[in-house]
Amino acid sequence: MARKLSRRSQQRIAKNLALLEAINTLADSISEEAITDLVRRDAIGIGHDGLPTNSMPEFSSGGGFGGSSTETAALRGLPGSKGGADDWSKIKNKQSNSDVVRNQLKKIENNLQNAHKALKEASFEINNIKKKTEEIKGRQASASCDICGLYSAQKSGWCIKDYEEWIEDGRPDRTKYAMWRRQDKNSEGMILVTRKPKARS
Repeated sequence: MARKLSRRSQQRIAKNLALLEAINTLADSISEEAITDLVRRDAIGIGHDGLPTNSMPEFSSGGGFGGSSTETAALRGLPGSKGGADDWSKIKNKQSNSDVVRNQLKKIENNLQNAHKALKEASFEINNIKKKTEEIKGRQASASCDICGLYSAQKSGWCIKDYEEWIEDGRPDRTKYAMWRRQDKNSEGMILVTRKPKARS
């Protein structure tokens, strides 16, 4: 029978399970739609004119315009053949917003990578401990009791039943006790230990 856990241990288990539940809830709150939207907004912000570099190349910074960087920067504020102070303010705000989105997305990606690493390490530790425990149980199950040979050895080479009987019999000499219980015989067929060994005083 498994030993009953203390109240402190039960609270510890509850705390860890609550953390796992919170992690699952947080993971579910980060939708594919939200990630896709952030990546799309970041990609759009790369183009000088607010367009992706592969869309309308003849008008975007990634297009065929061969002017200098100064000329390119100047045209960024011009919606057409004319431009004004309002246009410069708009493009400046747009650039600022693009930087904010990019920084936020990068921070989110870093946090996701860190969370993945931490959970991966926790999972590895749990599986590693579980594997070692199963190996120990497997070795215990493979070794049979030195007295009865029926049940697995769990107490110093004996099964629990025979170990407890040895204690009830006063903990006599283990070797002689085992020989008596097994009724070991010599080469001539004579029983080696005919009487139960005396209990320890």
